[in-house]
Amino acid sequence: MTRDKLIPMPADAYHADTEWLSAGRLKEFARSPRRYLAAINGELDSEPTPAMLLGSMIHAAILEPDTFSQHYVPKEKVDGRTKAGKAYNAQWELDNVGKLAIKRDEEELLAKLQSSLQAHELSQHLLTGDGLNEHVLQWVDEATGVKCKARPDRVLLDNGSDLSSACIDLKTTADASPKAFSKTLSNLGYWRSAVHYLSGLKHCGLPCDAYYFLCVETGPPYEVAVYEMDADALERAETRYRIELQEISECQQINEWPSLTTINALSLSLPPWF
Repeated sequence: MTRDKLIPMPADAYHADTEWLSAGRLKEFARSPRRYLAAINGELDSEPTPAMLLGSMIHAAILEPDTFSQHYVPKEKVDGRTKAGKAYNAQWELDNVGKLAIKRDEEELLAKLQSSLQAHELSQHLLTGDGLNEHVLQWVDEATGVKCKARPDRVLLDNGSDLSSACIDLKTTADASPKAFSKTLSNLGYWRSAVHYLSGLKHCGLPCDAYYFLCVETGPPYEVAVYEMDADALERAETRYRIELQEISECQQINEWPSLTTINALSLSLPPWF
């Protein structure tokens, strides 16, 4: 693999671009074309939830440790109703413009997650082997002409090991057991990211031998698990991904974005795992 196909780009710049299709935007399209249009027009609520903020902090600490302190600064918990508390908060804001606060309990959580990841042999290899973190890929899908982009958590480069040329997707989760994460994989559309990233790497001449979900639990005992989608799962995901790309290509060509609105009631069934 060569490094020049992987472009360094800040997360804010990557997410601000609406010309190139990301896996996240494709997820919005799968929900409804009208929702995708609302997303790229900035009409959806983009305020991150506490869980999203925590996830971003954990990603930054583990995948971008060298620049973590440039974005996150410890902040003590004080009583903002008191004179001293008000003064502390005001001074903190003045000293840390544009930065995010990290609380003491969040610092403790990060330390525990990092310790668990370091203690797991495969996790340690995936995180410390020769590779690039949070770099961007851009490509034009040959079958549909859709302009695509991706920002993999980590691409492990060819260093002669059995895990060379792998893509790593770091996931924080409440339950990393196989049964629970399999549902999460489906419900949150992680499969879509996998095939999207693998497609991008292949288009850019950087085919990956494997795609790993590196999972770490955010509660005691902070267990770590590494999963790789089997051949059947990847094939089914690729088939659905191709359908979605074709549909978004058709919408782009005629500039029509249907909504969920239907005249008649729709039939629903329970999922297979119910």
